[in-house]
Amino acid sequence: MGESAAEDLALVRRTLAGDRQAFDPLVRRHQKSVYAVVYGILRSASDAEDATQDVFLRAFRYLPSYDPSRSFEGWLMAIAVNQARGLRQSRRGEARVDPSSLAAGRAPEGNPELREAALRAIDGLPERQRDAMLLFLNSELTLDQIGDALGCSKGTVGAHLHRARAALKKALGRWVS
Repeated sequence: MGESAAEDLALVRRTLAGDRQAFDPLVRRHQKSVYAVVYGILRSASDAEDATQDVFLRAFRYLPSYDPSRSFEGWLMAIAVNQARGLRQSRRGEARVDPSSLAAGRAPEGNPELREAALRAIDGLPERQRDAMLLFLNSELTLDQIGDALGCSKGTVGAHLHRARAALKKALGRWVS
């Protein structure tokens, strides 16, 4: 278990023992990666902010169901993906792309045309590929943990990432050497 994973577990245990303040460092530690993942799914800064808050509220509420033998970050990212998917599903048919917002993830900086093309390419990926790629880029999860978050195997995550990379390379071929 890595140092941050051990720290997460200690904070979870303190929170469960009644120290509500112990949850705050967990929020600070994981807030950026949760936001990046939900933004990547929702593509709206205001929706991502709301969803991020909801993710941490749900995590606090369901903390007693957390299995300490698993990664806290992976468990939290599963909540994030499910929360964002649920919000996106409830908003189907509404325009949710917020092009004025900056991507929280790894979209290229400095070249607005490339950045916009990268965002469109990520948006165009099938849901499982996009979610796997967003978790891979915006968290420190292993492939096994991404699989746990998405409800699939490590091999399936690898396949999703391989296909996503190929699609992104094709979509961004003009900029990719």
